[in-house]
Amino acid sequence: MSNAVHAAAAKAPCPLYPFEAACPECGHKHGLNSPERAIKSGDGKLEILHDDYRADLATHGLTWPKALAEKRVQNVFRFVCTDCGQLEEVAREYESIEPGCAAAGWLTLVLMIISITTLYFTVGGELAFLAVPAAPFYFFFCSDLMEWPYLAKIRKLGKGLKCPSCQGSDFVPLGDARECRFKCPQCGVKALRYLPVPTA
Repeated sequence: MSNAVHAAAAKAPCPLYPFEAACPECGHKHGLNSPERAIKSGDGKLEILHDDYRADLATHGLTWPKALAEKRVQNVFRFVCTDCGQLEEVAREYESIEPGCAAAGWLTLVLMIISITTLYFTVGGELAFLAVPAAPFYFFFCSDLMEWPYLAKIRKLGKGLKCPSCQGSDFVPLGDARECRFKCPQCGVKALRYLPVPTA
């Protein structure tokens, strides 16, 4: 990692990725993040960092750059057992986890310019600008493209997990769990879904 990249990473943590577990049958809901940020305490235990992470770090006599330098910040990734719905966690040393929306936005802009220019010189100016309404689709495609290496790395972390409840070994990361239904801890119906929560 270059000094410039390291300095940027040390400035502030990456954003949290919130999910909501929601059961349409009984209305049960609870929120969680994946990955979650955590600090490794002196005895090796992980303590989740809250939104006000500076205050949490201060209780350990740390700042964000110092905690990174001492390799005490961890990303905690959550996985769900597809057989029984048990949540499992895997912790890894903190790293900035994906390029984010800015990179997808720039790639979208480049693809839009190429598309409009190509259409302009092949079918004419009026028809070329009909490509503009396609921008949201380009952005969706570019976002998926940017996230693919990150998601592949997360899926790899879930390999080899063993469920302590049912002994199953089929786990999905929360990011892949939106199409799955899990047993609700409140009503017992297999209707619980983990859905990403939109952030501002």
